[in-house]
Amino acid sequence: MLQIQRAGLDAAEVVPISLRMLEVIDEVSRGQGHDLNLVDIAFAPFASRVAIILPNYGSYRVPLSGGGWRRYAVWLKAIHPNRYFPCILLYAFLIS
Repeated sequence: MLQIQRAGLDAAEVVPISLRMLEVIDEVSRGQGHDLNLVDIAFAPFASRVAIILPNYGSYRVPLSGGGWRRYAVWLKAIHPNRYFPCILLYAFLIS
């Protein structure tokens, strides 16, 4: 909560988002997450940030072909249009 307060957010902004995230986790854990699982929820914000930030450091890019990276690229592309994705990113931003 301290980090949230430093960001200038108050409970009126944070509580509804936190409650929505709990609903998302509940739906996913009951198998209603539209092909999401708890690992997706935990890893998606990190993966998205890396894909955005990494190119700013020279020629670094997330590999999207070869070996297991093809599966990673398919997953990364599939997670973005998921209806829960914006909520997951926003919550991850609030608690980081």
